[in-house]
Amino acid sequence: MVHGLDHVMLAVANLATATSAATTMLGRAPDRTGPLAGMSAASFQLANTTLHLVHGAGPLAPPVPEGTAAITATAGFAVENLDTAMALLARRGAKCDGDAFPWTTADGTATRATRLTDAASNGPTLLLVERPAKKPTIGLGLDHIVIRTPAPDRALALYGARLGLDLRLDRSNPAWGTRFLFFRCGDLVVEVVHPLATPEGPGPDTFSGLAFRAPDIGAEHARLAAAGVPVSELRTGRKPGTHLFTVRSPIALVPTILIGAQPSPARAQ
Repeated sequence: MVHGLDHVMLAVANLATATSAATTMLGRAPDRTGPLAGMSAASFQLANTTLHLVHGAGPLAPPVPEGTAAITATAGFAVENLDTAMALLARRGAKCDGDAFPWTTADGTATRATRLTDAASNGPTLLLVERPAKKPTIGLGLDHIVIRTPAPDRALALYGARLGLDLRLDRSNPAWGTRFLFFRCGDLVVEVVHPLATPEGPGPDTFSGLAFRAPDIGAEHARLAAAGVPVSELRTGRKPGTHLFTVRSPIALVPTILIGAQPSPARAQ
């Protein structure tokens, strides 16, 4: 049913400031500015998904207090046919919140979207967006989105059984104190984590951060450091053959890392 992640939406207190920060971090200007779902927005088309920054009180994003960088407001899953997807979800016990509503993609294409009910989404705002599947392009993309859950088996039912994402990993790692669920969604991953020290319970899931995928991780680290962006050192990633670094606030609007293939020794220096 779901063939990719259409977008991640961040609600921000100041759209101009947040757009400037995202432009610096991503190394490019927004592809589109203008209203989106009743809010002011700036949209960045990445290699495999879209990052929307929105401001204003709307049904899909809460107002953000001044002094707060951003709040991850929604994740939108791409489907070929919205009516078919809504009907299938209903048969699987996950209802959508009313009728479809107009949606605009980063390139200005008009389409439709719908929202899962809070009960169906386990708390976060999750959308279905109607658009055809498309191949990723070259450049900076999203590697994974992190969702924290108090109920990992409930997450298995939602992302695996109901949305039909491909479960690639279900593993508890005591050394990291975490149970990890990795769901393949197009060419990126929805990573659901549960802290082992926290008893399982009925509370809501929450968005926890973004990991961007860089074609040249060493070049991205050097570019951001040269621009005065506060970044951590390059370090070895948990996935073999990868390196990553953390982008710190205020440029990072939400907890953010960049990850990529291990750079050459010359680049790493």
